[in-house]
Amino acid sequence: MTEFQYKNSKGESFMPLRDVVYLKLRESILKEELPPGTRLMEVHLAEKLGVSRTPVREAIHMLATEGLVIFRPGRGAKVAKLTQKDMDDVLQIRSALEALAVRLSCDHRSTTDLDNMRKAMMTFEKAVNDGKDLKTLSELD
Repeated sequence: MTEFQYKNSKGESFMPLRDVVYLKLRESILKEELPPGTRLMEVHLAEKLGVSRTPVREAIHMLATEGLVIFRPGRGAKVAKLTQKDMDDVLQIRSALEALAVRLSCDHRSTTDLDNMRKAMMTFEKAVNDGKDLKTLSELD
């Protein structure tokens, strides 16, 4: 997520707290440290991560857009139980969004950008062919 880093007034890079929390929770879900069905209580997670409830709430909403978390009225959020159909649906939507992103960014690409994309694609393909675990594939993707 380094593309979402910001610079403070001193020119130092930092990542917004919600993104740090999002990455930590996402990793915990993918590693099944937070298994499917686990209830995500903002207060508990905020205390555990040493942050306020706001970045936790924002991170949970980000995870929900990925389908990793579901909301139940009156019951809060919990880690989703993903089926193969769920994964296929997410990948189909993501594929369409990524194609749109590529089309929109073509006017602003450089040779370096293309080289970086090719390297990333080859690294990902090699990881798939080598049978790497879901966490590694997710990070490379």
